[in-house]
Amino acid sequence: MGLVAVLTATSLSVWRTRHGVAQLYRTTRLAPPGSRAAKRAFGGRPYAGCVAWQPARRHTGAAGPDVALPLLAYSWGPTIAVLAMHLEHDVADNGAPLVGTPPRVRFEKEQAWTAVEDVVLCRWIDAGVLLYMTRSQRLFVFEAALRQETAVCESPPGAVVGRPWITLATGAEAEPLYGHAMCVYKRRVFALCGASLYTGRLLSWAERLELLEEQRLYIDAITLATGFYQGRTGQVVAGLPRLPGDAGRERRHALVGGRLETLMRTALERAFASDQGAAEAQALASACIVACLALGNSTLLFGDIFEHYAGGPGQQHLFLVTVEPFILSGEIASVPPQILNAMISSYAATPALVSRLGEILMSLKLRPGEFDSDRVLAICRQHRLWRTFARVWLGMGDPIAPVMAIVAAASEDGGVDADAGSLASDDEAPGVVVFEYLDMVLRGRSYPDDQPITPQSRAEKYSALAAELVFPPIEASQARGDLARAFGPLLALLGLGTERFLAMLRRVLGDSFTGFINLIVRPASRPTPPGGSERMLRRASQVKSLLQIVVDTLCVLTTATHADPASTVLSRRQIGLLSSFALSLYATRFPLIYLADATLAEWSNVLLQLDDASTRAERENAFELLFRLNPPRAYEEYIERVRDARFLRVLEQIYTALEQHDHALRTRLENPDVARCRTVFPAMRELAAAGRPRALACIAAFVGTSAARLVELDADAFAAAVDAIPSLSHDAVVEQLATTPPLQLAYLRALLDPVVPETLSPSLDAPPADERAPPNIGLSDEQHIVVYPFRSLVPGAAEQPSRFPQAYRDRYLELLCEFSPSRAVPYLRKQADLGPEPLRLAHVQAVCSRFGVSDGVVWALVRLGDFSGALQTLLRQADQATDRAREAVAGIEAGAPGNACHERLAEHLDAAAHSIGGCVDVCKSALARLGKADAAAAAATTTAADAGSGDYRQLASEQLCDLWLALLRRALGYLHATGQT
Repeated sequence: MGLVAVLTATSLSVWRTRHGVAQLYRTTRLAPPGSRAAKRAFGGRPYAGCVAWQPARRHTGAAGPDVALPLLAYSWGPTIAVLAMHLEHDVADNGAPLVGTPPRVRFEKEQAWTAVEDVVLCRWIDAGVLLYMTRSQRLFVFEAALRQETAVCESPPGAVVGRPWITLATGAEAEPLYGHAMCVYKRRVFALCGASLYTGRLLSWAERLELLEEQRLYIDAITLATGFYQGRTGQVVAGLPRLPGDAGRERRHALVGGRLETLMRTALERAFASDQGAAEAQALASACIVACLALGNSTLLFGDIFEHYAGGPGQQHLFLVTVEPFILSGEIASVPPQILNAMISSYAATPALVSRLGEILMSLKLRPGEFDSDRVLAICRQHRLWRTFARVWLGMGDPIAPVMAIVAAASEDGGVDADAGSLASDDEAPGVVVFEYLDMVLRGRSYPDDQPITPQSRAEKYSALAAELVFPPIEASQARGDLARAFGPLLALLGLGTERFLAMLRRVLGDSFTGFINLIVRPASRPTPPGGSERMLRRASQVKSLLQIVVDTLCVLTTATHADPASTVLSRRQIGLLSSFALSLYATRFPLIYLADATLAEWSNVLLQLDDASTRAERENAFELLFRLNPPRAYEEYIERVRDARFLRVLEQIYTALEQHDHALRTRLENPDVARCRTVFPAMRELAAAGRPRALACIAAFVGTSAARLVELDADAFAAAVDAIPSLSHDAVVEQLATTPPLQLAYLRALLDPVVPETLSPSLDAPPADERAPPNIGLSDEQHIVVYPFRSLVPGAAEQPSRFPQAYRDRYLELLCEFSPSRAVPYLRKQADLGPEPLRLAHVQAVCSRFGVSDGVVWALVRLGDFSGALQTLLRQADQATDRAREAVAGIEAGAPGNACHERLAEHLDAAAHSIGGCVDVCKSALARLGKADAAAAAATTTAADAGSGDYRQLASEQLCDLWLALLRRALGYLHATGQT
């Protein structure tokens, strides 16, 4: 067409050379900001650019000739752009193009992209396919139609789509600067890179497969052909359509499909003609399986390919093992009968592969008539593959046979102890499979995928057949004669695990599908009376729902078994579980249907008279529901029977209905469940809130007889309940607890020293602010603090009178000193710091002395200011502990056996150390008092309490030296007794 493109460092021009020279297109390159010269752009790198024309093409198709106009590709640095040529014709007034007038040529930029680095060479190698090379000799192919860029090879050149490069020049390769040139001739690429010349060829897809076949790389060839067929190759493939959508896929399948089949047959023939290892044979089988799955040609896979591997047992087993993962993953859903038989024979011969055979059979879609069902069932029964066994029978349209066979096999093995609970966790165990199978079939679902059976009529038929097998729809009079014969399958299922059976029933009856299942109960036959006709005895059949059949069957079975003491059909635990389940089901599903008195009495006897502690909770829940729906006419008749059965919740309801609230509260208190017992306190408050005189009298009577038990349960909650109920008094409770001092102590603690959460309670171990720690020693006068001995003596403190009399405090202190002496001093400290009234320190000293609580005596003496007496008491204890320590040491030296002497020595040394530590605290308290006295004397205001305490401050000041000397003497004696220096 006479077009010339001129590319410089700054511009691109397209010129026409025919019929005169004329410029058709021009564009200018914008230099990057900051560059000094266009030739030194991109950070001083040499200029890189190239230009390539794709010539015009003429195609002849069904619609007539088609002309593709030229394309121009050019690059500046890493930027590549494609210009498309368009022709614009002049038209006449009628819209037809003018004849004899040449069209105008217009160029328009269609595409532009940026490569990884500067592009130095580019050539069009096919229609719309551009090959270009970068500065580092990396080749890329760009498909204009798909806008897809693919790397062909990287530096150093190794291969261009499968064909190696060939160096035609010798010598070291030069640094690529301007010496690059490339041309394409019949798909062969010639590239001049510096001082080296390279040549390569872009192979078509068929040539690439032929090359691998020549090299005997059959597995690679099959894998590559499979990728071509599926369109999963990441390289540009010459000759292979890459159009998107169904059109491209169909053309690709038509081209590659036949070649792939031929390649697999050739590979198998040549591979088995020569000796090959097991690994190579398995890899070839895997490649062929993947290729056949891509082709969707199972005939080839299980025909010609399998025949090659069927020549020897080892090769056949190798092929079957290779197929196994594809079956388990679901890629292969069905196999021909000969393959299935071969797999069964191969796997069944090896015990280690039997379990895998079951998984394979479970993954396959076994359709009747497409496999040898007798052999499959025999293999499943022989190797106990019960899941597959049940699935095959259900697929053949018989939902009953697997249940009977599995139950019979479990019975031959001895079954399961009905009282033992559940079987071991085994997927193929009969007790697991049969209940899973019944669960799905009764709910109208296929086994084991749990998908709805279609059509709906077949699902309902299978469910009704299974329900009739387990719960035969017969009248009670027919069943009671021979329970084992009437309920044989049901009893066998119960033998496999009652809990599992009931769990299965809960899921089945909870499904909405079972609401559509109805069974026909045929009447029992009766002898014809004299003079009558047979027609007179005919009765209409009854139609009952599955739910009602289940309730009737379980109730007949349990009541008949319980009525016969010699019956061994069911164990006591089974009777309790089944009767509770049936009655609970009746109470929740038929709440508006009242039972006859005889039926109610019969069902009640089973729940009340059954001697089985393991099912008491279930029986009590069922009886409670039954009792609420069908209340008896006389509650008094059930009191003793319910008490003997230990149904305490029901007994509470009876007493409440009779308004015997004291007995109801006492029954609640007797419940072995601690959480239930603790609800007695809110129950007392609820009764008192009603304000009925009878209820208040019952509460008082209950507290009068059960005060000790209530304190044992929760003293704090009991004390709060007494506070909340006006008819109760603390004096009466304390008086009732006088015979049990520990409980009286607990109750008084709840009143006087309640437990406070840790975030709100003050620390009992922290010393009082007014005497334990000397905070004002060595501090400035402004930081001296005047601390009062009791909070009630603080000027301006609000008076908070105590809610309880002083006798409670005195009695509580005596009980603390007697039963819990370690808590006496923390209680005294807390009352001194936070109590509303001052303590009677003389009384405290007397009580602590009477019970031998020396820490309490010392605390009281320090409070009274008698530091000398406190110190003498502590020193006396230290002397006693030191003497006992010496005796223990003497016993050890005398060779006394055992560790008793060592333990006593440790106890005495700890007591002596505790006494000496107390002496130190007393001395610190004395120093603190002296410092406070100085601060108080310097102050202008002194209260009467401060003035009255001058005597003991003067006494502490005069005796301080003597106290320290005595303490030092005792400390030296303690160190001498313990052998320390």
